[in-house]
Amino acid sequence: FFFQAEDGIRDFCLSRGLGDVYKRQVFPGLASVGYNLQEEWLRKSVNWLLDKQNADGGFGESCLSYKDPHQYAGRGVSTPSQTAWALFVLIEAYKAKYPVREQMDKAVDYLLNDFDRKNDWDDTAPTGTGHRGLPVSYTHLTLPTIYSV
Repeated sequence: FFFQAEDGIRDFCLSRGLGDVYKRQVFPGLASVGYNLQEEWLRKSVNWLLDKQNADGGFGESCLSYKDPHQYAGRGVSTPSQTAWALFVLIEAYKAKYPVREQMDKAVDYLLNDFDRKNDWDDTAPTGTGHRGLPVSYTHLTLPTIYSV
């Protein structure tokens, strides 16, 4: 049983918390099997993602989304992993003729600039969740660091 959310994503719970950007991965998955990417629920999902892009070109999420998903879902400090997940979606959307080239370029620029600045990609903010209220940060994309909410 899935709920159809306003943002186009179908999910088994109404409040997802961390993971809203990642859940857009349904888009490249469907593209890989030849699914029609022009359906309205997928358009809503891409539009939702575009609305969440930060001014620096990256994407991020916040643990505050568990308390107020309407205000904070898909909002947070940009991180390399969240931006990469969003970029996977934007690339497939671009291939499917969505007008996302500018946003895609900004995401690439964020990743390149973030790497240049630190000589590494280092996610320091919580970027995923294994269980509700227990976010995970991928430090240097090795072992996850667990944060308590």
